[in-house]
Amino acid sequence: MNDRPWFAIAERNLEHLQKTQSSKEVETRRLLSEPILAAIGYDPWDVEAENRIEAEMNIESAGQAGGKGRADYVLYAAKVPYIALEIKAAGIILTDSDARQVCDYCNYSHPNIRWEVLTNGEDWRLFNNSKQGPIEQRRIFDWSLKREHWKMIYLSGPSIRGILRS
Repeated sequence: MNDRPWFAIAERNLEHLQKTQSSKEVETRRLLSEPILAAIGYDPWDVEAENRIEAEMNIESAGQAGGKGRADYVLYAAKVPYIALEIKAAGIILTDSDARQVCDYCNYSHPNIRWEVLTNGEDWRLFNNSKQGPIEQRRIFDWSLKREHWKMIYLSGPSIRGILRS
């Protein structure tokens, strides 16, 4: 595990959250999502980094009836908004409604964000917002921190941005 210390930390933190049955979204962000995002190349702490994270990004007209919405995180690659991330509390079952929520953020950001990730810290889902049709047809793949599919998370890293442009 020394070759992936951030993942080891996230795995340990997931076990802790499951044992304590903590269902706070803020704890999932701090203890699971941020270590993983740092591991794949995003900088959660430097506001001027090329591959930075913007937390609680207000997106005008992204509410269900217009108004405002707030993406949990927007991930930047080469200073361009690249992925919207919706984080649910550890242990929460991810739903299509949750996926539509983050898709809404993608549609109303400027420029539109093509990729969206929905996670509860353990289960991660990647969606292509530029695809047409129902949300289940936009879902590209899933991976799980617990089931050792953590390598798939690297596909959301900023280094893959060039490949996903097409």
